[in-house]
Parts: sequence; C-alpha cells; structure tokens
Amino acid sequence: MPRLGLHRLWTLFHMKRWFALGFLVTVPAHGIVNTEPLRYDLEKDHHAGKISGSFGGKDGNTRGLFLDMSVFAGFLSEPHLGFLDASGEYAQFDGEIKDQNSFLHLRYNYRPLSWMHPEVFGQLETDRFRDLKLRALIGTGPRFVLVKEFLFFGSAYMLEHETENDEKILSHRWSNYLSIYWNLDEVTVANTFYYQPRFDKFSDYRLLDSATIETELGKRFSSGVSFVIKSDSQPPSGVLSLDWEVLNTFSLHLF
Repeated sequence: MPRLGLHRLWTLFHMKRWFALGFLVTVPAHGIVNTEPLRYDLEKDHHAGKISGSFGGKDGNTRGLFLDMSVFAGFLSEPHLGFLDASGEYAQFDGEIKDQNSFLHLRYNYRPLSWMHPEVFGQLETDRFRDLKLRALIGTGPRFVLVKEFLFFGSAYMLEHETENDEKILSHRWSNYLSIYWNLDEVTVANTFYYQPRFDKFSDYRLLDSATIETELGKRFSSGVSFVIKSDSQPPSGVLSLDWEVLNTFSLHLF
C-alpha cells in the first residue's frame, strides 16, 4: 500500500483543490448511499444544504489513501420530501491523482401516512476501479417506519442498466434496506444494511453495510466517521467481490 505523509496530503489538497470543486459540478460517489443522516437534517429544519470532505483508507479492489468531496441538498414540505446527494472521489496511487468513481442520487418521498412513505429514486454511477463504466437505475417502492425516529425498512423494484468491460447488462433487482438511526444531543449514529438481488437470479446480489457516527461542532460544522463494507456476488472478471473503506468527514452546513 502506498504511504502518504501529512505534508504530501496537504500538498495534494493545496495544489489540486480545483479538483475538489470539480466534484461539486461533475457530481460523483459510493454506489449505495446511507441517507438516514440526510433525512434527519430535513426533519429538523425542513431544508438542508451541506458540503463535506473526507479522507481515509481502502483495501480490496482499491488500496491506498484518498480524498473525497460531497454535496447534499434537500427539502421537506409535508407531505413531500426530496433530496439530492452527490459525491466524488480522487485517490493517489504511485504518485498519480486518479478519478476513482462518480455518483449522483436523487430521491423523492410522498408521506401521506405516518408509518409508510412511497419512494421514487434515480441514480448514476461510474467506478473504473471496479470496471464499471456506467450504472444507471430507477426504482420505486414503500418505506416503512417500524419504530418512529429509530428503525426503518424499505423495499423497492429497481431497473438497472450497467456497462461493464464494454458489456451492457439490463437487470431487474429487488432493493431492500434496514436502517437504524439514533440521535443524542449533539451526536448521531446511523447504520443502514442493503440487500439487492436480481429477481430472475437470486444468486446475483449486492450487499452493503454503512455505519456512521457524526458529532456537531457548533451550528454550521460537524465531523464524523463512517465504516462501509460492500460485497458483489458476481463482480466483473478480475475484480474482487469485497471492498471496505473508512471515512473521516468534516462538513459545512450551508443552511
């Protein structure tokens, strides 16, 4: 694994900071997104905007240290909730800056009932380290409030189009997630587990578990730590089935 000193990380940020700004325009990310902390921001203020930066380490198909930038914006006007989550990641390997992945996630909830919220979502993603040139998907299904402000379950039909190694794949998936969210004063803890099999081939599935701890640092700032494990039962040839990453994040809350 390449080693990066603090001075090299600072040089990387200082000399290439325009790359980070580019993320906010070209909207990149992480495949499956843990949206519970984002939803909580909307529940509190009915509108939210946030820019985040993170750094951390990876192992699996990608090894090394990386920097990440993301942007979030959303609104809540009962019974409507909607948000956009986008992020981009660059990593340094063998002294080079490389575009690792890109991601854009849009989601809308209609909330006529306190215990069930229909959802519609769309997503675009690229990840060249997993030989994924493009993944585009749309989906819809219900979100259930199992325990108010604590436990949630969602299940949706998802139409997915992928381009892997110049091969185009159209699949119908069943997307399921279970989320736990806990808020105590200035600290929030969230964990979301996803299971996404194909309807016609249940042996082809993706798993993800994302755990996040975030601490408020005054009205406009927060910091957090996330641990993510991703698994693909049938990855492209030459790609490992398991990846994990640790993220240390610092966020600016715009409003």
